[in-house]
Parts: sequence; structure tokens; C-alpha cells
Amino acid sequence: MIRLFAALGAIAFALVLTGVALGQEKPDGGTVRGADKSGGGPCPGFNRAPWNDPNFFPLGVWCQDPKYAAQYKAAGINLYKGIWHPPGGTILAQEIAPYEKTGLPLMCGQTEGTLQYVREHPEGVIVGWLQGDEPDNVQDPKRWPTLGWNTIEDINAAWPEHQKNSLEEWGKHGPPIPPKTIVAKYEQWRKNDPTRPILLNFNPGAAWEGFLGRGCRTGKVEDYAQYMKGCDLASFDIYPVTDATHKAITGKLWYLARGVENLRKWNGDQKPVWTCIECTHIDNENVLPSPDQIRTEVWMALIAGCRGIDYFCHEFKPKHNGAGLLSHPEQLQAVTAINKQITALAPVLNSPTIPNGAAVKSSNAEVPVSVMVKTFAGTRYVFAVALRDQETTATFTLKDTGDAVAEVLGENRSVAVKGGLLADKFKGYDVHLYKLKVPAP
Repeated sequence: MIRLFAALGAIAFALVLTGVALGQEKPDGGTVRGADKSGGGPCPGFNRAPWNDPNFFPLGVWCQDPKYAAQYKAAGINLYKGIWHPPGGTILAQEIAPYEKTGLPLMCGQTEGTLQYVREHPEGVIVGWLQGDEPDNVQDPKRWPTLGWNTIEDINAAWPEHQKNSLEEWGKHGPPIPPKTIVAKYEQWRKNDPTRPILLNFNPGAAWEGFLGRGCRTGKVEDYAQYMKGCDLASFDIYPVTDATHKAITGKLWYLARGVENLRKWNGDQKPVWTCIECTHIDNENVLPSPDQIRTEVWMALIAGCRGIDYFCHEFKPKHNGAGLLSHPEQLQAVTAINKQITALAPVLNSPTIPNGAAVKSSNAEVPVSVMVKTFAGTRYVFAVALRDQETTATFTLKDTGDAVAEVLGENRSVAVKGGLLADKFKGYDVHLYKLKVPAP
């Protein structure tokens, strides 16, 4: 996220999507969604609220002032992520008090102050920990001492495959933080508190190999499997609507799905993956994500297997506004509607995905259609999204389904299912969510 505060230069090459990691890319453009490990609460392995609650689906905001809690709660937000501090700042126990009053759970950095708080309030507002944001970014020399990098030997030891003769040779930015540093920090944090999950958020390199913000590790996707040994929850951010600097991704909303698929693959689908969603100008005063684009990004991620959503509400242009989302009524209304629907579907989204629950054929070979199938309480749910900004007709062959009628959620219409076949039209980047009764055995 912090990556967005400064431009990182021109892009060397564009990355072309060649397949969906955990699905099967078909010649006709259809995509079959693979199985995932979901089931139970949103963070298996942590037997405490809210992670063990199947009715809780994480819908967070990053580094927001607690004074806006009432507005965010009204918009369906159920989690605060991060307490903003200047570089080098640390969180004191007394700073948690304003967040206690919000009634929203909090994830934040682990410091002596926050550890003191959880010791004194084991059932308090802090429910999880955040490792430093985007360790896969190049690191400014001002941060080097905090990483233990005081000499060229220190950096060469961190990245022996990129040895330099002097600190100056690293230029304006040094290398990323090595995975081994992240893993060591994670192990210490887990030792300090094994009851709360630790989340680690990555830069766009998790979705797009060409992101130059990784410096000497650009394109080295093998790093991510190592990084994810240092977290319980993995996340990433990429903002294709508002990012005008990186032309290779501008307008390509499907990178949200690709990032989720990548992180699931790189951690062996053992740890839940979250993603960040753009909903303000961020640093592009000429572009604002439309309500439809926000909805598409969210559902692209969810259908790819995302297990938590984080809205990036900050805005830096045309002026700085830490709670920018609250200043854009249409976008706020869209986020509110999306969150309401997700919350209603939380137990469904937290339930296991049916392996190969549907095969899909797209009439437009240029438009892959992604689909995810779940069954909950005797009802089947088929969630689908067009992965390109073009029209197509998708025909789904539903597993173990005969004739039925599928209600299209939120659209006031239904679609007939004949012999397990469901056909429907999709506009560019369109999302359709179907609900139908499971036939009796």
C-alpha cells in the first residue's frame, strides 16, 4: 500500500495472463475453479473469535481513524487493520483505548505496548497481528538500520546472490527484506502470542511479475513461497483502475484474481489469502473506481478463493484524505451493498468449495469466465465473473444437477437449468451469483 506514495519508474515489460493457477484454462476461454481448504471460520487453526465464527467474513479498512467507526460499521466493515504511525513509531498500550470503543476487532503491529495490552486484556479488541507492509518492496536506505543493515557486508549477507562492492551501488533503494528475516520475525511473534494470526501483505509483484518495485528481485516469484512461511494469513494489493503509472496493468481488473490464485498456489493452499480493493482516487485525481468496478474486483477475488477483503480508503490526490471513501457517496453506497451481500453469504463463502463443481464454456474465446461452486444448507451457489471487459455467453455444466431454476441474486430474475446446463449472458467484467436448490439424492 505504501508503495503507492511514490512512483517507481517505467515498466520494462507487460505480463500476459496465460492461465489461472488453481483452475484449468480451457481453449474456449472457460475456467474451472479448483478446490480450496475453506470451511468453518475464516482462519482455521485459531479457536478464538472472530476467526472461528463461520458467520464472520473479514471486511476490513486499513489504517483508519477510530473516530470513523460508526460510518464504517454502517457500511458493513467489521475489522480495523493497522494503527498509523510515522516511520520508527511504536504503538503504546494506551493507544488501543479508542479502538476498544469502536466495537470492531483490530489487527495491528506487535510491540511491547500491544503485547502488554493483550496480556492485560486477553479477550480485548486486538484479534491479530500485522507484519510490516510489503516486505517484497525495495527498502529505502533510511530503513536499513532497522533491518540490521549498517554495512555493505550486512546487505550482502542478506542477499548473497546480489552482492555489491559498496552501499552506494544499491542506489536510491536497496533490496527487499529477505524472506528469512520475515520468517524469523514471525517465529518470534508466534512465540510471544500463539493465539492470534499474523497477516503479511505483499506488493503487486504477487499478481504481476513485471512490477519493478521489487528491484533486484523483480520477477523472482519463488520468493513468495518462502515469505509465506512467515505468516498465517497472506494478502496483496494491486490497483488496476487507478494505477496509471504501470500501463501494463491499467484497466486489467483480472489481476485481482491472478494474485489470489498465485498466493494460494505458492502456499500450497494451506493459508487463507486476502486482498486489497481500491475504492478512491488513491493518487490518480483523474480516475475514480466505479461502483461496478469495485464490485467486479471484489467478486473476482472471492471467486478465485479470497478469504478476506481489505478496502484501501486513503486518497492522496486531488488532496490528502485519510478516509477518502467516506467522501464519495456512490463508492460508499457500492461498498455498503457489496458488504451487505457478502455478510449475508458469509457461511456460504466460509464453506468448502466443490472441486470441479462446474465446467464453463465461453462463447467469446477472448473472455475467460471464472466460476466457483459451493453447497450450503441444501442450497447450491454458483458464483461467476467474466475476466475480460467484453461480452460473452457462458454455459455452465453443473456437477450433480438436473433440471432446476437458478435465482440470480440481486438481479430480480432467474435462469432455467436444463439437464445441469445453465447459460447466461455476461457483459464486460460482469458478475452473476446464482442460487438453486440441490436435487435430492
